[in-house]
Amino acid sequence: PTTTFTRTTPTSTTTTTTGSTTFTTTTPTTTTTTKDTTTTTTETTTTTTTQNVAVIIQDFAFSPSSVTITVGSTVIWQNHDSTSHTVTSDTGLFNSGTLSNGGTFSFTFNTPGTYNYHCSIHSSMHGTIIVN
Repeated sequence: PTTTFTRTTPTSTTTTTTGSTTFTTTTPTTTTTTKDTTTTTTETTTTTTTQNVAVIIQDFAFSPSSVTITVGSTVIWQNHDSTSHTVTSDTGLFNSGTLSNGGTFSFTFNTPGTYNYHCSIHSSMHGTIIVN
């Protein structure tokens, strides 16, 4: 009979930023040794891409009005209107305060789900962030 021992070494994580995109690579290593001293090493690499996504506020609308992103991604709202607006979560999770022309607000989404938001100054303005 052959005896097998399996050992998993601690996971190493490497983060690399290219432009506005951050890549995180996680590499666990498992080593299996049998009685006849044969060693097999298997490495698995998982790459998760996070994004920076822009939503433009213009003509009393959020554009795009719906955005789908991955966990850990950041949405950056930019006010291109001549009037002030807010980016306010329907649940109170985030609130930009008043953004005048040229103003920006960003929020990083670390939990999967659907996040609805609105402009608290202009009730007709709504948007949705979907985090997978």
